[in-house]
Amino acid sequence: MNGLELQDILLTFPEGGRRRTVLDIPYLKVTSGEHIGIRGASGSGKSSLLNVVSGLVLPDRGTVRWGATVPGALSEHERDRWRGQHIGFVFQDFQLFPELEALEIKRMTASIGLDFT
Repeated sequence: MNGLELQDILLTFPEGGRRRTVLDIPYLKVTSGEHIGIRGASGSGKSSLLNVVSGLVLPDRGTVRWGATVPGALSEHERDRWRGQHIGFVFQDFQLFPELEALEIKRMTASIGLDFT
């Protein structure tokens, strides 16, 4: 892939009979080989941004482009296959094992070298 480009991205969620804007990104480009960090308070849209750029969630409007690939133009099955080949898995630790307590999840993930603290 030759970098990531976001154009005119808008993502909203329903909230109390209205729509809450979660992402409103006029333009963002990350070139191949460039490293960026994403920071923000809880609820500021970090996970939503990752879900949109990975093709897990389609934005209300706008285009996500990974080189020549536009995930939003692919079928859900094609997006799943593309994501598996180019991005990998996207998940959060609390969604892995909902029946386990937080301390048990922390102990399990630490045993395989992951630290979610």
